[in-house]
Amino acid sequence: MGNQYLVFGSCKVTTRKGSENDLKKRKSKKALLIGIAIIVVSVVLLIGAFIGYNKVYLPSLKNVTVAVYKDNGVKIDQLAFKEKSYLQILDEQDQVIERIDLDEQTPDVTLDGHSPLLKDWEIKQKVQKNGLFERDEVYYTAKPTYLENKDFVLTFMTDERSHFFENEQQISSLSKPYKAGEPVTHYLPEPTIDEDFKGYWTLNHEAVTDEIIINEDTVLQFKTYQDKNDNWIDDFSEAFTVNFVTNTGEEIENQVIGWEGTIGLPQLQTLKEENKVFYDWYSDEQLTNVVTNESKVTSDMTLFAKVKSIPEIINTTIEHPITRKDIAIEVQSVLHEQNSDIDKQFNTKVLEEEKERKALKAYNKANNILSEKVEQVTQLHNLGQKKLYLITFLDPLNQYLYSIVAPYGQTIKVVYEDGQLFKEYAVRQDSTIILDQETLLTESSDLDRYDFEYRQINDSVFIKVQPVGK
Repeated sequence: MGNQYLVFGSCKVTTRKGSENDLKKRKSKKALLIGIAIIVVSVVLLIGAFIGYNKVYLPSLKNVTVAVYKDNGVKIDQLAFKEKSYLQILDEQDQVIERIDLDEQTPDVTLDGHSPLLKDWEIKQKVQKNGLFERDEVYYTAKPTYLENKDFVLTFMTDERSHFFENEQQISSLSKPYKAGEPVTHYLPEPTIDEDFKGYWTLNHEAVTDEIIINEDTVLQFKTYQDKNDNWIDDFSEAFTVNFVTNTGEEIENQVIGWEGTIGLPQLQTLKEENKVFYDWYSDEQLTNVVTNESKVTSDMTLFAKVKSIPEIINTTIEHPITRKDIAIEVQSVLHEQNSDIDKQFNTKVLEEEKERKALKAYNKANNILSEKVEQVTQLHNLGQKKLYLITFLDPLNQYLYSIVAPYGQTIKVVYEDGQLFKEYAVRQDSTIILDQETLLTESSDLDRYDFEYRQINDSVFIKVQPVGK
């Protein structure tokens, strides 16, 4: 029996050891599961922390900015945030009176102060701390600041040619507090005015002076006026007198003209009888500054007439070719009259000679004198050589260039730019000559002018016409 017990006891002991091993295995498995759970939780925590860190600290792919303006259009600030934010509008006691949500779709924000005494807006950035896995909330506040409150408010408005500057930006109005009884001129600001303009402050369309009494909130308007001649008078309220000096003895009534008005330039009436030609009106006695119908009057003026006698023009056309078609027509008319007189003289002389010839023939017949024994001298009256003609030069498009006066039989040689002969003409009557710069210019691409001069080669005298390039 003892041996059986031992054996049984031995078996019992063996069974207890197996149970202990199972227990250890179960504990190890439990510990493993706990470890895995801890690892999983740690990973989750790490992922969450990373996500939170990314949201809070790493740059967002969407950086949003919204500009904030005052109600007069002046930019106050630029709000920068990530994805979403908001702007709290505060009163003077820092109480929130309005909230404006901001995101990438939000347009620019304009703040209305609802008071003429509003001076500026104070913009501040605020950060609200949130939990570990939430982004800290960034938002802004806007609080108005006001001018010192006095009795009344003066609001100053500019016009389209004047402005103020605030924060280096143009604005059209500003406000100031006003203490009753003080001279209002002490409060007048100085706006920036466009060039060539001056201005003054007005109230009810009247200029502001110290006599004006302010007993309520008041709007003052700035009125500008043009003053290009810098005499502190509105240009368009001025009237200018234009005098005329004819240099012919003819009297012309003065003209009164407003700012930048044009002059009705008169034509002189007595020139034809005096055998003179009127050229232009000039604003100086030296006759260098020509005045036209488009010239604008900006001051009192005296105009001087340029007048030349037609004989002077005729005798100097080679040195000073006629450059105006209307003057050339006047000269041509005089030449026709002169040539007509020469023709009359010629006809009268021919008639007188014919009369003398007939008388001589009758005398010879009465006295039985043989005519063949009497020497008869026939004088050739080449009076045509005393005639003068107008030679007009045109371009290929028949645009007027010049005119000169040349005697009957005169040779005119048109030469190339290099001096070689192009074509030769002989004067027999009023004539037109075409000058083609594209043909005559041999060294230059652009024409400056044509030169005219008398030249003599041996016994031959001619007029040379030569182009001059630029």
